[in-house]
Amino acid sequence: MTCGEVAGLLDAFVDAELPAAVLLAVARHAGGCSTCDTAVHELTALREAVERCLTEAEALDLSRVWPAVRAGIDRHDARAAWRRRLRTAPAWGVALAAAATAVV
Repeated sequence: MTCGEVAGLLDAFVDAELPAAVLLAVARHAGGCSTCDTAVHELTALREAVERCLTEAEALDLSRVWPAVRAGIDRHDARAAWRRRLRTAPAWGVALAAAATAVV
């Protein structure tokens, strides 16, 4: 096999998805080619790192995340509604409040 042929098979080789004869051919080539051997080792390390991340991610407790996000959204919406009400208060209401304060 050539490096070009092996390059297209490396992902399947690392995942052991190739027929036995092709697995053997790729392994023989990679054993004698430092470039392909390095690529196999890098892909294997990447695969193992992804598996570790998935295992760690499964162990995370995210049960409180969405309720906290929802509460934050509700607080934001309540503040935005209050600001809208303040901006739409009629000018005479502000004048009336000022006058009432002046009388007291």
